Amino acid sequence: MFPTLHGNTRDSLRWLSPTHEERDFSVYETYTTLDGSHPIIPWCSAAWFPGHIPKHAFYLWVAFHKRHPTQDRIVSWKNDPPEWS
Repeated sequence: MFPTLHGNTRDSLRWLSPTHEERDFSVYETYTTLDGSHPIIPWCSAAWFPGHIPKHAFYLWVAFHKRHPTQDRIVSWKNDPPEWS
């Protein structure tokens, strides 16, 4: 079955916003979401600066996000008890 088309009705695209609201599609809103103009992170210049060593910058980035595989985090990934010896 085909949808009924009405000549006086505006055709539009709908999408779900980040807050899960159904809205009309907006190229401007999509661009501003993807363009990277997000708040400046205070520690950013400590990790990423001209002449940085990529390995060190990545290590700092992981540290600032508290994502190092420390023993307490590794234990939470497993189902069996830890061996602390």
